[in-house]
Amino acid sequence: MAKAYSYWYTALMFREQCYRISRNPDSDNRLHTNLTNMPSKFRPYLTYYGENIQSLDIKNSQPYFMVLVLESIGNSRIIEIMSRVFGSGNIGTILQKLQQTTSSKVFQEEFTPLKKAVLTGQFYEFLMPLFKDITPDYDGVFRKKFYNSDTGKAEVKEFPTKRDLMKKLTLQILYTPLKRPSKEYLIFKQHFPLLCECIEIFKTISDDKDSFKLFPKLLQQVESDCVIDTITKQIAETNPDMPLWTIHDSFCTTQSWFPILESMVQELFLSYSQGVLPSFKSELWCNTDECLKVA
Repeated sequence: MAKAYSYWYTALMFREQCYRISRNPDSDNRLHTNLTNMPSKFRPYLTYYGENIQSLDIKNSQPYFMVLVLESIGNSRIIEIMSRVFGSGNIGTILQKLQQTTSSKVFQEEFTPLKKAVLTGQFYEFLMPLFKDITPDYDGVFRKKFYNSDTGKAEVKEFPTKRDLMKKLTLQILYTPLKRPSKEYLIFKQHFPLLCECIEIFKTISDDKDSFKLFPKLLQQVESDCVIDTITKQIAETNPDMPLWTIHDSFCTTQSWFPILESMVQELFLSYSQGVLPSFKSELWCNTDECLKVA
């Protein structure tokens, strides 16, 4: 009932053109709007002045921004974001420890295939063979318990494919607390001990019990700096008439503007990331005539 009410409320706000926007620089610094909170099931029924909407998503976005951070240790912009998240007094220690770990030949041998999988958009497929014990139930559906921070309990989630489950599992691997790490994190650590050493540098820089939350905060802040403060800002300045929205790691515009958006995003990403370019996925929101009629 709570989910049904939430869906109804979301649709009502769009119908009444009641739009909201928020951004908290002390938290994830992401832009939160009606679109970012909207269930993806609603997308096929949205248009902009009767025109279809098309989005360009960063594939494997959270693993990508982890790779970008580790590949940009000397980047002043990334260091500035680290300073905001961890405090300027801790940056020297963090950078020194990261440099010691990432500069070794052993780390590069371990990290290179994972990095390639992320940049080609194949990270979830790359993870799948590591978790041989994860198999579908009798009906072909994958089910696994995940902690729900809203309820404070572990709840069973259903996934149509193992790849879909891997997307959820990736967030658990990246964000798990070190005092009670998940079984899957420990499996991942067996295969990538030095990468996990880097992750744990970020999670243990503070003695605070919630220090493990600073790592996801870092990735989200780098994402928002890239998507909001850099790329969409420059696109809007160059094309002030372009309808332009973001859904965290996704750039959205109307179908007629999409070729310009796609070209500029890739060009600006190349500059921002200094060549560490992710893969992208294009999605046309209304892909049937029936959806367009309803929208």
